[in-house]
Amino acid sequence: MITNAQIKTVTSLKEKKYRKELNMFVVEGRKMTGELLKSNYEIINIFGTESWLQENDTIIRNKHIYEKTVTINNKELCRISSLKTPDEVLCVVRQKANKNYDCNLPFYDNKNQLIVALDNINNPGNLGTIIRLCVWFGIKNIICNENTVDCYNPKVLQSTMGAIFHTNLVYTNLYSFLQKYPSKYVYGTVLHNGKTYIRKNCHPTAS
Repeated sequence: MITNAQIKTVTSLKEKKYRKELNMFVVEGRKMTGELLKSNYEIINIFGTESWLQENDTIIRNKHIYEKTVTINNKELCRISSLKTPDEVLCVVRQKANKNYDCNLPFYDNKNQLIVALDNINNPGNLGTIIRLCVWFGIKNIICNENTVDCYNPKVLQSTMGAIFHTNLVYTNLYSFLQKYPSKYVYGTVLHNGKTYIRKNCHPTAS
């Protein structure tokens, strides 16, 4: 049975302020939770219907997280869910450390890896779609500037359809990053002129 304290925590995570303060976020639905269970994200609680927990009993036990499960009914799930039609399960998850504003991660030093850098993406659905497309095309390294929408926003997460659990996604200052790694080629896309911009050695030819 879910407690009042757990209800308060889950509902507070709808706001960025509390997601950042508690270092947690919420994952909802069968598909999203299925992708979550394949990842190495730390799961704090799983609130699931009896039928969902029975169906997924084996993987839950194999991941040694059975003690973190809480059986809830549909009425309780509707109370904590952000979805219009809740889908049997909701998880509280620990944020990854690499979501901090840090551009010293190991994958940056691999010259053969393609990195997608995002600047001021404000629409949650757009960010989620971009993340999903990156993973579809085999691009797992994504950098966002500080003004891009929070990747743990519920609308972003739902739009990724679980792809976010298979990415290295970091927030940092893009200018500082490009200055730190001047040997990389940078291809820029913009929403006007229909032109492609290429920057080499961090000497911009267009902003």
